[in-house]
Amino acid sequence: DVFPENLGTAVLYGATQLAVFRMKGGGVFATQNMCPHKQAFVLAQGIASDGDAPKIACPLHKKQFDLETGEEINGGDLKIVTFAARVTDAGRLELELPPRDEVDAVLATDKLKVCSEAPVQEPVFSR
Repeated sequence: DVFPENLGTAVLYGATQLAVFRMKGGGVFATQNMCPHKQAFVLAQGIASDGDAPKIACPLHKKQFDLETGEEINGGDLKIVTFAARVTDAGRLELELPPRDEVDAVLATDKLKVCSEAPVQEPVFSR
């Protein structure tokens, strides 16, 4: 399996790093790979869990995010972008993503720099 259980895999989509997670319980999730806390591209290296709610913990500062909603767990106000993901009957992983240029306009690796504050504007993608 290319996507090991309870571990993230970084995937490049256009100029954007995504993190894909396959959970032990069978769920699959896709998010941005950048942690919004310090804008580091590390979420795929974080600790994934599918306990009460599927979540990812950033390996740098342990900020936790719900993999379904993107909301920060434990009362924080940070959020990550999540994308629909599923495994087909043939066992193939499929992600439902907006067009590359739309994702790149918001999340492209070369557009983001390390800073002391996370972006306050939430990304908007057409459907």
